[in-house]
Amino acid sequence: MIGQEYPAHEILLVDDSSTDATPLVLDDYGDRIVRIRIPHAGVSAARNAGLRRASGDYVAFLDHDDVWFKTRLKKQAEAILKYPAIGFFCCDHIVSDSHAAGGDLAHFSRLRNKKQINFDAPLAGDPFGLLLREHFVGTASAVVLAKETADKVGEFNPADEISQDYDYWLRCARVTGFVVMSEALLYKRTHSQSLSADLVGAFNDHRTVLSRTIERDGDYLRKNRLWDTAHLELARTGYAIGNLWFEKGDKKEAFRIYARTLREHWAARSAALFLFTVFKKLCRIAFLDRVRRASKRPQRGGV
Repeated sequence: MIGQEYPAHEILLVDDSSTDATPLVLDDYGDRIVRIRIPHAGVSAARNAGLRRASGDYVAFLDHDDVWFKTRLKKQAEAILKYPAIGFFCCDHIVSDSHAAGGDLAHFSRLRNKKQINFDAPLAGDPFGLLLREHFVGTASAVVLAKETADKVGEFNPADEISQDYDYWLRCARVTGFVVMSEALLYKRTHSQSLSADLVGAFNDHRTVLSRTIERDGDYLRKNRLWDTAHLELARTGYAIGNLWFEKGDKKEAFRIYARTLREHWAARSAALFLFTVFKKLCRIAFLDRVRRASKRPQRGGV
């Protein structure tokens, strides 16, 4: 962060009661970094502490395992000058996982609804609706947020263990426009021990956020014809959780979740998704059973 081409007004480091050598390392930086030490309470509490202390007009987040490119602040500052009425800026980023077979991959290349986003300008579509369909922001480390927007939205919800940022971005989308920058400006590093590796927990948390959003913003959803969209995404998340259990080898739990999701979100599109999902899984089971039976057949001998 200190090596950015565009110097930050202030650098706040929130220490969530670390037990390693973090305080000793920070001593080398003197007063260039403002240290805020809080009782261990998770990432939401850390971000809230930083937001309360921040004195600049904009706030840029950086999680401990991510790395900004040197041009990150410069490029996003240029976008802010170009679109001063916008309170939320995010950018593409490289997802770097040493355990992934496919190697590094740009986050935006994996988006399901990429064609609905007009990049490098204020979003033409409703950012709230786009976020409902897909969490395109990806990581807090890609976000620059106007302090005025943060003051309107309030604090991160510490009850959300993994999807606290998704909940916050949805709330931001109700009060400001978004600019989504197409250029990758940082590395997001993941590993098997990180929260992002807990896919079942992540999807469950995502589902909780969607359910809360439907309850909190129901009038807005109905007024803007997003009610069915929100419920379909809730159903997609339910089926995704079932798929994860299927891949873990617990087929009984997977089909129980499929059935529960259909009951909770009974609608034509959800039912179609249910039939498609279950049909694929039954085909896989039938194929694997056939392969197993074939492998057990006695081989005919030669001479």
